[in-house]
Amino acid sequence: MPLAQRTRKEMQRSREKGRRDKIEIGGAALTELAQSARQHTVHQHAITTITDEVFQYELQWGRQTPQGWVWADLKTPDLVPEWCTSFVTDAVESIAICGYFAYRCSPTGMWATVYPPETYTITSSKTDPVWKPMERGLTLCVVDPPRVSGVRSAVARAMLDTRRYDQLEHYMLERDRLNSKHTVFTMVSKDLKNQNGSTRQWFRSAVADESAGSRPHIDTDFNDLIKRRQDVVTQLQQNTVYQNTLLGGDANHMGALHGRAPPAPQAVHKEHAVSDGREYRAAPQLQSLTDGKAELDRVYTNIMLAFHVPPQIFGKNINTERHAASNRLTESAVTMFWERAKRIRGTIGGALKRVTMLVGAKSCVTFRRAPGKHVLLELGPALNAEYALELAEDVYEIPRGVLDPAKLLLLLASKQGTAVEEPQQDGGGEAAEVNGPKPKKAKPNPATDVA
Repeated sequence: MPLAQRTRKEMQRSREKGRRDKIEIGGAALTELAQSARQHTVHQHAITTITDEVFQYELQWGRQTPQGWVWADLKTPDLVPEWCTSFVTDAVESIAICGYFAYRCSPTGMWATVYPPETYTITSSKTDPVWKPMERGLTLCVVDPPRVSGVRSAVARAMLDTRRYDQLEHYMLERDRLNSKHTVFTMVSKDLKNQNGSTRQWFRSAVADESAGSRPHIDTDFNDLIKRRQDVVTQLQQNTVYQNTLLGGDANHMGALHGRAPPAPQAVHKEHAVSDGREYRAAPQLQSLTDGKAELDRVYTNIMLAFHVPPQIFGKNINTERHAASNRLTESAVTMFWERAKRIRGTIGGALKRVTMLVGAKSCVTFRRAPGKHVLLELGPALNAEYALELAEDVYEIPRGVLDPAKLLLLLASKQGTAVEEPQQDGGGEAAEVNGPKPKKAKPNPATDVA
């Protein structure tokens, strides 16, 4: 076989093998996950919570130097472009949907936008295990690498519990809707029975002169019974009209009517056919499941845990009925949430740094690390006075040059119950006692002291 033909066949076999080993993730397969993340209430709670935690660090222009980052002044307006905020929000949503996000820079390099995950596909293979977007011009950033069978994301983990949550919500809404309606049903009245052979079961019973031979036909079915009931009602109405006519003065003392036509009778007796021979019963109120609320809370918690958002973030606590205090459990849960947000923040901050570095030369936009208020309160006395002052100004949003470093350290020490040594006064005097009064000298004891 010629060498060229053998080479072409080997290349063809290699391409076919590469196509078999190629893995494609994303695209239209993520439509359901994307709709759930953007529309479901619980998913929105989780995504919003993660986004707020990511924004705990301010977006700011900065420049990295050998000594550290040099940041621009926070009080200067229009520092960070508006598209950076949308970039971060869309990136967090995409990470929740599929575990990664992809962005495209503008032709001028002045801005970048995050693409919806259902609009593009990423691929990988055994020969090239790095995930890459199939569309040109997209840059991929992966937080949760996909598996061969699909994405490994928060929304994908929460879909089973989400469907169960929706079913429970639907059941509760239908229950409340039916309970709010005036629902009754009728059944044959218990009073409908043969009253000793009477043909008018509602109004009279058998008398002694009604012998079995002369007694008329007794009701044989329910329809005949209703017809007789209607006849009685009609006779009652006619009798009522006649009595009202006599009382109204339209007849003489002998009961005879005058020559003029009597007025139209007024309806004084009204009944509904649905109640004839029946009695109504109110439909019983639909009750909740015995464990309905507990099950709904459990499913809600499972969805939030799929997003790495523990219930302690919202001030809730679980499985602590046997513990006198759950501080350690809360601390552990919150720490896990912080680590997750830190990982997402680092990936998005790196992408913003690469995009804005094209515009600002040596400067870029990224998240400025700013420890929280709890760090300032816990480590304040041990911090450098200059750094403690800068941190307090950023945490409490106080203008520069307002706080006194010495007084700030004393205030932080007082909150911890410790003390800070004050500098010696002029004249070489001793330092002020800050750790409490000196211990008193023991009184001499003649019985034990040796001369």
